[in-house]
Amino acid sequence: MSNTNNEIDFISDKIIEDALNIEPLPVIEGEVISAEPTSTNNHIVDTDFNFSRDQIKSAISIGSSALSDLATIASQSQRASAYEVVATLMKNVVDSSTALLDLSKKKKEVVGGTTDTKRVTNNNLFVGTTQELQKFLKERNS
Repeated sequence: MSNTNNEIDFISDKIIEDALNIEPLPVIEGEVISAEPTSTNNHIVDTDFNFSRDQIKSAISIGSSALSDLATIASQSQRASAYEVVATLMKNVVDSSTALLDLSKKKKEVVGGTTDTKRVTNNNLFVGTTQELQKFLKERNS
């Protein structure tokens, strides 16, 4: 059965090759080698993380400074558009702070650390009467 399927696949491939006037690619057989993480990869991750972290922290610092100045200008001008700019910048600063936290979480995932701590809770529930429970406990303790 599988031999027939191979023949059909070969014929289908041949029809497509002829229709498109193309040559088939040669099949290359060899050993599959999996890529293992190396210290070089960890170094690259650390470098990229540090660079991104510094950029985000710089953006937060500059945004916070500009926010203070813009809040003063908005207060003095009493214009709605000035307050809108302040609100937008405030949102961007908060988003940058969130991005900084997400960056740390992603680094832990890439490096192999776990971000979630697993907790096991075993809850036992007895369904029955009080008398049955007392009988069970009495038998268990004897």
